[in-house]
Amino acid sequence: MKKVREGGERAQLSPPNLDPSLPISSSPHARALPSQRAPSLPQVFKAILAVGTPAAEADLAPVETLISEAFQEIDKAVQKGVLHANTGARRKARLSAAKRAALIKGGLYTPA
Repeated sequence: MKKVREGGERAQLSPPNLDPSLPISSSPHARALPSQRAPSLPQVFKAILAVGTPAAEADLAPVETLISEAFQEIDKAVQKGVLHANTGARRKARLSAAKRAALIKGGLYTPA
């Protein structure tokens, strides 16, 4: 809990952040960061499973944006040295394989 000054008095303590999904931080920038993060791999896999059997490639459009954001985040992590290059490649391959499996299941893609 953080001490807050109001008016010149030594003021009462502000209530703690009760939302467990948000970080405990007084910085507006730090509080906004979780909403700006790219989706995690399980989130993308759940989105692919939620689509089920796609009737058209347009059904996978929301998944495409999630995959794109995840790829960007993985590439940034590899570039900064947070992830090893092989780990980043493996994660991207898993995402691509899940998307390809959904397309094959829907009959929209035939492997050569």
